[in-house]
Amino acid sequence: VAFSFVAGVPPLVGLYSTFFLGFITAVIGGKEGMISGAAGAMAVVIKDLMADSGPLSDYSKGDRFNHLLMTVLVCGILQTLCGLFQLAKLVKLISKPCMVGFMNGLGIVIFYAQFGAFKKCPYAKATAPSSPDYFSDCKENERRWMELGGEDAAKTWLTLLLVAFTMAIMVGWPKVIPQKYQRLLPSSLVAIIFGTLWEHYVNREGFGVSTRTVGGTEQLKGAFPRYHLPQVPSNGNGEWGVIFQYGISLTFVGLIESVMTLQACDEITETLPSVFRSNQECVAQGVANAVSGLFGAMGGDAMIGQSTINISVNGARGRLSGATAGILMLFFVVALSPVISTVPIGTLTGVLFMVVLSTFNWQTFPMLASHVLPESLLKCVERVAGPLPRIPKADAFVIVLTTVLAVYFNLAVGVVVGTVVLSTFDAWNRGARFQVVKGTNGPGCVVYQPLQPLFFGTSKDFARAFTPGADPQKCVVDLSRSAVADYTAVDALADVAARYEKVEKSFEIIGVSADDKKFIQLAGPAVKGAADALDGGVTRVSSKTALVDDIEANPKDVELRQRAGSHS
Repeated sequence: VAFSFVAGVPPLVGLYSTFFLGFITAVIGGKEGMISGAAGAMAVVIKDLMADSGPLSDYSKGDRFNHLLMTVLVCGILQTLCGLFQLAKLVKLISKPCMVGFMNGLGIVIFYAQFGAFKKCPYAKATAPSSPDYFSDCKENERRWMELGGEDAAKTWLTLLLVAFTMAIMVGWPKVIPQKYQRLLPSSLVAIIFGTLWEHYVNREGFGVSTRTVGGTEQLKGAFPRYHLPQVPSNGNGEWGVIFQYGISLTFVGLIESVMTLQACDEITETLPSVFRSNQECVAQGVANAVSGLFGAMGGDAMIGQSTINISVNGARGRLSGATAGILMLFFVVALSPVISTVPIGTLTGVLFMVVLSTFNWQTFPMLASHVLPESLLKCVERVAGPLPRIPKADAFVIVLTTVLAVYFNLAVGVVVGTVVLSTFDAWNRGARFQVVKGTNGPGCVVYQPLQPLFFGTSKDFARAFTPGADPQKCVVDLSRSAVADYTAVDALADVAARYEKVEKSFEIIGVSADDKKFIQLAGPAVKGAADALDGGVTRVSSKTALVDDIEANPKDVELRQRAGSHS
């Protein structure tokens, strides 16, 4: 319900999503015991589609909702294809700084979305027939901030009190209640029950003041979900572009969150990671989201909090728990929607504030402190708080960049750009550390030995290290401590070979691994020098390892060799 309000859709839309996602992924998903449903990571992307100031602002609310359903359907199809084409393994390319920025951006966006709980619709139904029945019927530009003073101040303060009560219960309940009872009554459920009772028996009966509830925000009539093929209006040029843009974003966000959750659950159960199960989860998420789009639901993904609690605290190891949760959710929607309508918005806001506190990575500030604080102030802080974590500047920059982009654009943009930027930094740093050692191996033979892998970031430095005119009659390149990482590296080898052939000197490559040799063989005629070396001409490639007399291994060389071997 709370994430439905974050997304700007009726509560039933989120509840239906939790049924479809929870049941389908429990039955065919990649990890037993995982729980899926309408989640914050997807909701913060969806909210832009439903917003009055979003890319679909020229359409009515109903048309925007049809666009949303079509977007969720597209998302489901794309997620299914990702699983079938085994693309889940790409998640391993997402670095820790990008994940920190992802979680930070998610927390900030959810926090901003709660500001709507402190706004009011200034029109009363009794004043005009056209006045809205529900808070959600008011457009965003018609809503006003609740006042701390004046005639409506009591509602404002009582709403804030509900928020405070909810957060206090969620903090204190786990500290005073034994663990076995927390399984039956988790702190969030206790807070919601308490807040609902306080609203109806203290605020309304005692003070005579009512705060906004779920039922006063959006109409909530329990019913079974119905099949509804989304009808996208054709009187425009940009709506399909928006659908695919946000469909791709939801695909990335949903799969990242789901595969992360699966990995976290594997760690709890001490299960070996499996690419197959990750792809299986992608297919399950895709099928569930596609069905959601066809039955009026907003879609979702795996929920890491509920999943880890279900497995670690509840001890779930099979598929029954998730499937049962989905079925019971549908029962609550059909039979208990009047009860859900009585929950005050202030209580849900308090729950989501606690979600924000647990989502945001608070270690971000200590990690960034070493890069933003003066050295003298940093030493003072460390004397009081202890040593602060020191991370590379590139990682710190990517954390900030991913967070900012996730907030101002969306989570998918933040993660993709952050990954590209960090990869660029890594390539630059590898290129900056690149070294070529020059030595001899008997009379008339010079040996060049690169100490790091050859790739596009090091190829130019590699080529500049050679001096064909000044070298003796024979040149040997020893790749035993390096690797040929890409086509640019092969081209650089061919270029150097051509330079030695031009001055009529022999050129030999040794220490080539079997994979690198095959790579050079398949590189094609464009790298003629490397190709000719395989034919026993002036230049030739050998797989033997060189014995270079004048190169002595020092600790730094050993470290570089380990890095090169690891990269290869």
